[in-house]
Amino acid sequence: MYVVFVGGDALLRHLGLSGYVALVYSMVEHTIGKYELAAALIIIGIMEELYWRGGLQELMRGVGGLVGREPWLLSMTYYTLVHLSTLNPALVAGAFAVGLIDGLLADKVGLAASTITHVLRLELMMVLSPL
Repeated sequence: MYVVFVGGDALLRHLGLSGYVALVYSMVEHTIGKYELAAALIIIGIMEELYWRGGLQELMRGVGGLVGREPWLLSMTYYTLVHLSTLNPALVAGAFAVGLIDGLLADKVGLAASTITHVLRLELMMVLSPL
C-alpha cells in the first residue's frame, strides 16, 4: 500500500497539490513526538480496521443485493466520504485508496491482513519513511 501512496504523492505533485500532503505532515509533527506517534499509530490502525472493516463492513454482509455480496464497497465509500470534511484532496484520495485496498483485503483474506497492512502503512508513511 505504501507504493500506492508514493504514486499518489507523485500525482499530487504533478497536479500542483503537494501542499496538501505537506499540510498533513505539519499537523502531525507539531502535535506529538516520534515515539508517541509510532505507538498511537498502532492503536489508530487497529481501531480503524476494527470499526470500518470488522464492524461496518461485516454488518453489511447481512444486507441483500450488491452491498451484501461486496460489503467493502459501502465501507470504502463511507470511509472516503468521511474524509471529505477535511477539504484536503490528499486525505480524501488516501482514504479512497485505504478503503479500497483494506476493504478488499478484509473481505477476501481477513481482518488480520487489512489490519497489518493499515498499521504498516501508517508507520512507514508517518514515522519511518515519510513522503
